[in-house]
Amino acid sequence: GILNGIESEGWPHLRDHEINDWSGGLNRHFFWNENARPPVANYINHKFNEPTGRPGVVRPPDVPFSTHRLVFAVGMFTNSAICYSFAPPTERGAPLGIWDEFCIGTENKLGWLGKPLGPAVRMAMRQPDMLNEKLKPTGDGVNFERRSTGLTVKAENPKDKEMRFRLKNIPCDGPDLLVSLTARGDKMNGYPPEVARLMYVSVGPKGQTNRESFMTWVNNKDFDSTFYFSKIGSESVDLEFVIEGSETLMISRVEARAHPDAMLREFEHGLVLANPSPRQYIFDLGTLFPGQKFRRLKGSATQDPVANDGSKVGDKLELSPKEGLFLVKVE
Repeated sequence: GILNGIESEGWPHLRDHEINDWSGGLNRHFFWNENARPPVANYINHKFNEPTGRPGVVRPPDVPFSTHRLVFAVGMFTNSAICYSFAPPTERGAPLGIWDEFCIGTENKLGWLGKPLGPAVRMAMRQPDMLNEKLKPTGDGVNFERRSTGLTVKAENPKDKEMRFRLKNIPCDGPDLLVSLTARGDKMNGYPPEVARLMYVSVGPKGQTNRESFMTWVNNKDFDSTFYFSKIGSESVDLEFVIEGSETLMISRVEARAHPDAMLREFEHGLVLANPSPRQYIFDLGTLFPGQKFRRLKGSATQDPVANDGSKVGDKLELSPKEGLFLVKVE
């Protein structure tokens, strides 16, 4: 209610150039979209660094162009401006390189995408929800109550600093699981009601090497969070929750889908797609956009002339693991 935006100093984190915290990064920006003081102005400072072994000295890692495009796609999905400290090669004596996606490559036209024609679309949400039974909550030191509006969770000891609990036996089908939930919470003692409480959701036993855990925020307004787990190795999992404070948490919706968190967003003059999965993903553009044709950008020779070669794309478009892509509408 006071600040009007968030900066991501490196998205999703300064040293997360493998984009492992895809879900946490999206939850942060979508939360600020809904809770910042208007006019909302969120932005990503696109940069990564890694240690060199010398105190205070870091260097940019070797990052493929597909990763850069994945970050740029997130900016388009979350209405976030993008500045960058991680610049592409310069051309023609220019003082700073400009990413092809910012200026439609060699056409050198800013603002080329135009206005969005709707919110970002999560492909997983078009799949069936696998939760067909009542939630099975369990946890020590917490009380659960089922209401017509959902499940409430409250600590037995009002002085507890956090609550921990699980939702048991969430069904899975393959390595990909997207969990989406709607939650809000009572305000923490001594804070205004809009101040957010930090909550983590994870799967797998604590200490497990491939355990995936992602954050979201919870305040006094319903907020939709998503958690994409890409390393599921069992037919069911327990969702583990850790949330700041002992005050009541209210979960009004939980859904689970066996699908990657592939996303897209249509604009007046283009289409932005993202595959955060560690496996390839195929977008069925012919079904999604019947009668509409797209082509790739015609990019500069110093960036990614293979992905941005200006060619037309067919009805089926395959994205490699951890890849974003910007397409141009063919009129």
